[in-house]
Amino acid sequence: MEGKLVLVSGHCAAGKSAFADRLSAELGILCFRKDRVKETLGEGLGPTGGAVYEKGSAAAFVLLEYILEECLKAGRPCILEGNFRPAELERVEAFLERYGGRCLSFFFTGDMAVLYRRYRDREKERHWVHKSAGDSPEDFAAGQARLGEKLPGEVLLVDTTDFSRTDYSGLLTTVRAFLAG
Repeated sequence: MEGKLVLVSGHCAAGKSAFADRLSAELGILCFRKDRVKETLGEGLGPTGGAVYEKGSAAAFVLLEYILEECLKAGRPCILEGNFRPAELERVEAFLERYGGRCLSFFFTGDMAVLYRRYRDREKERHWVHKSAGDSPEDFAAGQARLGEKLPGEVLLVDTTDFSRTDYSGLLTTVRAFLAG
């Protein structure tokens, strides 16, 4: 069996988590979100575990690597979601090559001013383990600049500047075809 990965990446506040959760629910595929793993680590170690705040993203990715490897070895599809760094994406690519897995990647993006407003609107509700993505639109945009470099497999760019114009049913059809092929 060939393992298949649906990678959902992109800029902050572009709708990655909502899309990944929707895919998981509609297709019955397990979804592992980098932020949720980091939050779980934080809950286990508590707010005095400063290492989660400082190194939580790296630790979350190591756990995602383990999950990806197990899914690929078992020939099972999975969804990984997060704003992955270039070095992390290289490691995902290495696992895909090692186990002969295939990948369909989505990169969620949009107008940076719109994404920044969305980010600021939800920032107060985010878990304590997350660092701020910037206190100004310029800082926010600068922090988003390197995301999305070298995504593995076929890459689909999804502009969510206006959520109502995003063709979610078309994206779902694309994922179904990828999983069936």
